[in-house]
Amino acid sequence: MPPPNDKAVRRANPEAHDKFKAQLVDIARQIFLTEGPVGVTIRRITAAAGVTPMAFYWYFDSKDALLSVIWAELLSEAGRFCAGRVACLPPAATADDKLLAFFEAFVRHWLENRDHFRFIFMCDAHKADFVELRKHLFEEEGCHGYFAPFYHLSRSCFADTAEGHAHAHRLRTLALYRAIGYLHCAITLYNIDVDKATVQIQDLVTDLRQTLLMLKS
Repeated sequence: MPPPNDKAVRRANPEAHDKFKAQLVDIARQIFLTEGPVGVTIRRITAAAGVTPMAFYWYFDSKDALLSVIWAELLSEAGRFCAGRVACLPPAATADDKLLAFFEAFVRHWLENRDHFRFIFMCDAHKADFVELRKHLFEEEGCHGYFAPFYHLSRSCFADTAEGHAHAHRLRTLALYRAIGYLHCAITLYNIDVDKATVQIQDLVTDLRQTLLMLKS
């Protein structure tokens, strides 16, 4: 089947429009993950999709907007992985067990998909403000859907009081700092193999468990 031309794209019905937009996202995602987003141009993406650069703007306002969509997709995939691990726990699992399972899955997922981690958390260049892009991403509803389960799990570990809410906030902040910090070292500095990282992941989980118990005491 020949690639769609610009007129065909513009005249497509809403269903076809959405279908081609999804195809464009898939094409861009593969290119970004393979080549990195910094040097990839809109022309490079649209050439792979079989349309001219002008057709791109029927779907996205800018390359940054496209990046945000792909980042949100990757976060949603990570969220489903973590939620799946929690769902596999036995019925007798406590709130603490669920929180720790989510945390472990969070770290393990990014280690097993380190190209995704680099793409979201380590991408940077002087031509684009990736810090602001990430802030915008983390304010969006889809990203909240990824972090919200962890927030809810941390709240369920403590009493429904002002002090309990403060402890939950402190716990999840420390947990994310530890997880992201470890992942930066494991992926960027040492490129640690997933199998070799198992002991380190368990150390992180044990450390979080001890913090949880300390806050409860």
